[in-house]
This record gives sequence, structure tokens and C-alpha cells, in this order.
Amino acid sequence: MECRRADFKANPIPKACSVLIYDQRLQEEEQARKKRIHEKAEMSYARASMPSRMQKDKDRKSQLPPKHLGE
Repeated sequence: MECRRADFKANPIPKACSVLIYDQRLQEEEQARKKRIHEKAEMSYARASMPSRMQKDKDRKSQLPPKHLGE
């Protein structure tokens, strides 16, 4: 007859440790979320800029003196 051992069963993690691990995980997730938001904001800002030729024309027009229509 073969003796069979009981399967290993770990004790549950103490609540004091699990709270610290949970808080640490929440902080890591929040930092990752902020990083993703920042990266997406930068990407959308880069997409929203004008093409270089339009930007140059706008800069050129802003440097010209204003036209006086009444004189």
C-alpha cells in the first residue's frame, strides 16, 4: 500500500501584510496611469499642431505690421 502525503497548503497572508501590499500595488497602478495619461496627452498635442508650412506662414503674418484700412 502506498502512503500518500497531504498536498501542501499555505497559511493565509496576515492582514497587516496584505494591506501594505495592496497599498503598494495601488500606488504603482496610479503612477502607471498618470504616465499613460501624460504620454497620450503629449501624443495628442503633437497631432494637433499645425503643419510646418502653415505655422511658418502664420508666424510671418504675425510679424508684418497691421494694415490700416481707414487711412
